[in-house]
Amino acid sequence: MYSTAPVNFWLTAASVRVFGANELGERFPSFLAGVLTLALFFVTFRSPLGDRAPILGTLFLSLSIWHVFWSQVGRHFAP
Repeated sequence: MYSTAPVNFWLTAASVRVFGANELGERFPSFLAGVLTLALFFVTFRSPLGDRAPILGTLFLSLSIWHVFWSQVGRHFAP
């Protein structure tokens, strides 16, 4: 088991309590982390030279197979 799994389990359990035992409840923490990662990436790499590079970087990150996969996981609750 990887070292951050308990945090993921606690956040998912809280989400299931709020949204119910359905797809939204189990995937909401991962979705939120994915969206916040994109926002953080853009804000972090924004420079006084312009917004083109961070916009393109955020676009590439949002289309990354790896990022999309981890932004929608619910595997620890899958049957």
